[in-house]
Amino acid sequence: ASSSNDRVVLFEDDHVAVVNKPEGMNTIAKKRSDLQSILPFLLHPPTASIVSGGRRRENPTSHQLCQYYLPRPIHRLDRRTSGCVLVAKSERAMTQFSQLFATRQIQKSYYAITFGVPRLSADSKSTDVDGKTFSIIDYSIDGK
Repeated sequence: ASSSNDRVVLFEDDHVAVVNKPEGMNTIAKKRSDLQSILPFLLHPPTASIVSGGRRRENPTSHQLCQYYLPRPIHRLDRRTSGCVLVAKSERAMTQFSQLFATRQIQKSYYAITFGVPRLSADSKSTDVDGKTFSIIDYSIDGK
């Protein structure tokens, strides 16, 4: 029996999907063993009204769907990082979400499980969750 942790597609509608990328897989690569290459096999095609630019096409052929259905990751995660990847299922979604990331209107958060005690900085905070104390360590990367 599979658990909810085994789910690959965490959310999906006609415009976007959220996919759980495992550690060890590239988000985008030249080889066909990356996340982008398997997305068409994981996700459902958008409805006819989406693929035809808003004009409803009754009973589109599989060729018409394939012509427009090219889901792509909107951002990347490192190969050694597992986590959620936002996927665009249309050019419009790709354009709009790329703009939101570029203008930092969408923020990404990363959580890490460490062995041992990480060195805390002056900006570190602690929070309690279900009686356990967690440290929040915010290190900038490349000045960001």
